[in-house]
Amino acid sequence: MTEEIKYSISVGRVARIIREMSAEEKRYLAYLVPELREVEPLKPPEQPLRPSEEFLEQLRQEILEARGGVPPSDDEPFIGGLTRGEFYRLPEEEQEAIWDKVWAQAEAEVEKSTEADYREHPVKPDALIAGQKRRP
Repeated sequence: MTEEIKYSISVGRVARIIREMSAEEKRYLAYLVPELREVEPLKPPEQPLRPSEEFLEQLRQEILEARGGVPPSDDEPFIGGLTRGEFYRLPEEEQEAIWDKVWAQAEAEVEKSTEADYREHPVKPDALIAGQKRRP
């Protein structure tokens, strides 16, 4: 029997992002984070990875605080046009598919909105960053 591996949810999200990177982006990531080249990969677990109980409890507390102490209801709208109750009654595979779809839509929206913000513009050689002062 394989020992269950605990991780934070962000590890799964980072993995999804890395899978979508081009080979060049992955090489640059390895350059930026050389520690990734030094670790030996884990043997894939026989059981799916699960977030740690500590992380889940922290997340529950943050959600409860954000909601002013009112716990979520199964009748509330949740994700993909479903209520919390409807969503959590679905098989895990369907839940994952809905999350993946919503995540992909959100990433596409962010990509579209940031493309305009980060276009290259011609700059004069003596241009300064906002708030920077010229040297005497």
